[in-house]
Amino acid sequence: MRPVISVSLSARAYQLEDDAHAALAEYLDSAARALTGNPDQAEILADLEQAIADKLERCLNPHKT
Repeated sequence: MRPVISVSLSARAYQLEDDAHAALAEYLDSAARALTGNPDQAEILADLEQAIADKLERCLNPHKT
């Protein structure tokens, strides 16, 4: 059995296996580093999280997170 980690993206809860969580965290950290110094960093990262959450929603049925 693989460990599962709960994460929140755009105020929606998702349960990710630990390797998926690590990949998502690295991706978001990389995006944050790339946007260092950008005055719109927070807004861009929020939009990025929203886009990821939207894609996850399209892939999941109402009984899966």
